[in-house]
Amino acid sequence: CCIESTNMNFKLFDTLDFLVKHPAKDIFVSASGDIVWKHEANGTCSLGIKLTSMDKGIKSELLDFAYDLWLEKNLQTISSQ
Repeated sequence: CCIESTNMNFKLFDTLDFLVKHPAKDIFVSASGDIVWKHEANGTCSLGIKLTSMDKGIKSELLDFAYDLWLEKNLQTISSQ
């Protein structure tokens, strides 16, 4: 996943513990991951995070949600060509 922050003090391979807001429910889910890439620009820091810990059921729900959005966007792009 990708996280944006105004904090620039992150280092590659650091482990982060963070909360993810579930897009379809009013809950936050705890997760952990390792920083695998970092990009700084315009006062923000984008971090690529390799997830190492998250509830498997919630992770599956989030991936399904993201896939459905991706599929909807790409089907619209294909149908408009």
